[in-house]
Amino acid sequence: MVGRHTSTGEFTPNLSRYRNLVNSLMDVDFTTDFEQLMFDVELGEAPAEIIDFFKTFRDWWNQLIREAAILCGETVHGCESTLPTEFQGLTKELKESLDNSQVENIRASIIEPILAKYLHNLEVSTQKGLGVGHTLMALVSIDQS
Repeated sequence: MVGRHTSTGEFTPNLSRYRNLVNSLMDVDFTTDFEQLMFDVELGEAPAEIIDFFKTFRDWWNQLIREAAILCGETVHGCESTLPTEFQGLTKELKESLDNSQVENIRASIIEPILAKYLHNLEVSTQKGLGVGHTLMALVSIDQS
């Protein structure tokens, strides 16, 4: 989702530049548009296991964005989803951080960087290795006995 190919649009030109958008969450001089961060992509054709993974991933990704948007007084499109326990806690962490905050731009300085952390954790933790990446290698040993 946040790999370098989503920055270039080389393989999926109609896909949002998620890498750039998530990186912008860490920029305290910039406010990211939550609506652009929403994972709203036609999944196309793939084996059922892969489609199911991306549907679940989409729902969880969008829920994290929704929680941050609500704290900013915004709404985003899509349905609410229940996050698994390991990905819950964003709203609580944000509220605790806001209670102790003395910064001028709370959204860019606190909310967006914490959201980036949760989105990163979601992506890293849910990957199932359903692809082979750039290279597939194998060692073959031939026993001629």
